[in-house]
Amino acid sequence: MRRWAAAALLLWCTGAHAAQLTLDRDTKAKEEVTLSKLGEAYFKVGMAAEKAGVPAEAASAYQSVLLLHPNYAQACLRLGIVLTQQGKREEALGQLEKAARLLPKDPDTLYQMAELLLRCGAAKQAVDLFEQLLQLKPDSPAVLFQLGNAYAMAGDTDKGIALLRDSCHRDPSNPPVHFNLGLIYAKAGRYSSARYHFAQACRLDPKYLPPRLACAEMLRDRGDLRGALTQLGAASRVEPKQVELWMSKDGRARLREGSQVIFGSHGKITRAFDIKTRTTVEAEEHAAFLLEKLGAAEEFSLDTIVKVVF
Repeated sequence: MRRWAAAALLLWCTGAHAAQLTLDRDTKAKEEVTLSKLGEAYFKVGMAAEKAGVPAEAASAYQSVLLLHPNYAQACLRLGIVLTQQGKREEALGQLEKAARLLPKDPDTLYQMAELLLRCGAAKQAVDLFEQLLQLKPDSPAVLFQLGNAYAMAGDTDKGIALLRDSCHRDPSNPPVHFNLGLIYAKAGRYSSARYHFAQACRLDPKYLPPRLACAEMLRDRGDLRGALTQLGAASRVEPKQVELWMSKDGRARLREGSQVIFGSHGKITRAFDIKTRTTVEAEEHAAFLLEKLGAAEEFSLDTIVKVVF
């Protein structure tokens, strides 16, 4: 199986559908800093901006909290999250590391930090943090899900499959768990299992496109063109999308999808910008997946685009 499976796993394991960590009140670490009234007001503004989908304003509010209370861990955590949404991963990781030092046994902080490491491709570091988190939340489907993804990305396919199967057993109605199991099975050459889990993901959420696209590519690579076209036909009926792509001979690319303009170089995202909110954001996963696959192509041509998309 080619590079596409690993790329898809990295891009989709933490997407909008991803399993969410549910914290029990008795496992939530206690914050030691008491906010002033002004600090509390700034923090509430940050939370409201997050809810409204304006990460730049949320980041500004949380930074104001930290100017007043440098060791307020929850502000570090929330700032790390919104910086991640803006694509500022190095700054985000710094804030999450600080939050982890201030609240070393807080599951939410460990989860966000490990998830960010996974997004950045630091799979072995993510494994270490998710293993720590599993000690605090041994029955969490979300932790098992992400730990399985991390092991798979680190090269331990069997361990990844075992953990994802455990997560699937505990949360059988979660489409991304089935989807990621399908990706890992496909990478391991276990195609019938991969197809089963792709189908389960589609059954649970008929509008969830990634498993249909991944299944189509797997079938195409195996020579089943009729099956691939069937999957693509079903995907096109679910949610047709218009994507505009500009690409130079030196590997630079600009892609527009919806309100986002995404810039890339040699298959890697360099910047994503939302023209409605006029802010830097994290690139849409579908667009990032497309650029990754184009970057892996040996040459750029119209034929390359057709092969990548279909």
